[in-house]
Amino acid sequence: MRAGHPIKRRQSTRWLLAAMAAILLLSACQGVETREVSQPDAPPALPQSGKLVRFMVPEANCVSNGAKVDHLLRGLEGVSSVYVNLNKATATMRYDPAVTSTGRIREALENELWEVTGVEELE
Repeated sequence: MRAGHPIKRRQSTRWLLAAMAAILLLSACQGVETREVSQPDAPPALPQSGKLVRFMVPEANCVSNGAKVDHLLRGLEGVSSVYVNLNKATATMRYDPAVTSTGRIREALENELWEVTGVEELE
């Protein structure tokens, strides 16, 4: 008795591996990190020079995505500090208005496919 056609076995193995990878990716942003309540609401020690602004980024609610947003924003010219709050899915930052603007920062986020649902000028 044959165990099955080898091509069909390889296809089912590939499908199983792809399904497992998809589950791992989806679960990476649904861990206990989103339930953490000890994170402060406001950035504790952002530099005092420049404008302070907060972007609402709904996907920045887990460690993985928060780190990606943080890395992207820190790499922008004119951004001096960044604080990502996972509980509120926000990114608060100081930037130099002579170098960049909230429009450019928002555009950089959206170019990397991060949805921005709101912007709040804090200072």
